Amino acid sequence: MKQNDKKTRAVTLTELLVMMAVMVILLAVAAPVAQKLAQSLGSSGGARNIIDAALTSARAIAVREGQYAGVRFQQDSTGRQYLVFIVHDPDASPNGTGYANGFRAVEGRKPTALPEGVGVTGYRVQKKYNNLSTDSDRIDDWDLKDVGKLNPLASDQYLDSNVEMNDATTFSIVFSPSGKFVVHPVRISNGSSTDKVFNFKDYVFNGSNSLTRFALLRQDESEESQQDGYQEEKSVPSFIIYEKKELAKKPANQRWSGYLSKLNTDYINPYTGELVRKN
Repeated sequence: MKQNDKKTRAVTLTELLVMMAVMVILLAVAAPVAQKLAQSLGSSGGARNIIDAALTSARAIAVREGQYAGVRFQQDSTGRQYLVFIVHDPDASPNGTGYANGFRAVEGRKPTALPEGVGVTGYRVQKKYNNLSTDSDRIDDWDLKDVGKLNPLASDQYLDSNVEMNDATTFSIVFSPSGKFVVHPVRISNGSSTDKVFNFKDYVFNGSNSLTRFALLRQDESEESQQDGYQEEKSVPSFIIYEKKELAKKPANQRWSGYLSKLNTDYINPYTGELVRKN
């Protein structure tokens, strides 16, 4: 009986060189594509896609839970901006907010960070921070674009300090239980003293309470005790995505007129929750 000889075919040097050449060509082609993809994810366009997806999820949460729900935009202590899914919870129980307009972070949904170089602003400042002695200082029903039409300098006056930028970049978009966008008062509060998303200023920055697990973001506090841009305000129907490095090039008193006012505005379709861009 004749047996067939088993032969192992080796790769020749020529074939190996050809394979290496093909790999080099593929890498050369793929590198620019990967670079462009990374740049797009870190740009305003990439941020818009993230926000659009978050709004879709928030709308679904509102319908599923039968509660007002939405997305909170807020920067952490390093200036990185986050999206947090929030839900209305006026319950006075230990895990509730206890406020009629109280919202807390949705359990099981981690905050989503936007690209480091991108910021988002609702371009509406809640207060005139140069004089906070009376309720008449509230301007939370004003849209800075309308203010600018009345007084070209007004919009820049309301964005020329870090406190006012905190206010303008801290805002919420809210959907009703039927899934429609609504203008609704929002006061963000922690669900408990150990909440990891929202908490008091001292608990976020200092960890002064031994039971507190260093929260990521500051909650809204009373206007009497804290007047630094984190108070109750109404949800907004639109926002502007901007590049932080471009904003930094402008003097504080030209943030609006010199840069932000020239950018496109994204509006929320009140029925579908989709983003609609207007020049």
